[in-house]
Amino acid sequence: MDVISLINIEALAAYNGTDTIPNKTTFFVLGFYKEDDGGGGAFYFDVNSEAAPINGLIIERKDVATGRFIRVLRSPNDISILEVGAKPNVGDSTTITKNTNYIH
Repeated sequence: MDVISLINIEALAAYNGTDTIPNKTTFFVLGFYKEDDGGGGAFYFDVNSEAAPINGLIIERKDVATGRFIRVLRSPNDISILEVGAKPNVGDSTTITKNTNYIH
């Protein structure tokens, strides 16, 4: 199966490719905001998911109610603050505070 590469999380949420994305299609995002910013990684598409979006971890597809892009984690507790959208060196405490249940 091919991997679809996209520039950032926004492009992932807006992805429509064909109208139907096959279940478990793999995507690779090059960065959270821009390429090589540390927030990129692998995702798969779950066609049946209606899970609540979690910044950088569960991405809601913009054009449909059902179906989510789910981040593939290296291990359950291995999530970088960059993967949930924190911006280094700018005092981004809001993003970090919002996601403390998910980052370690």
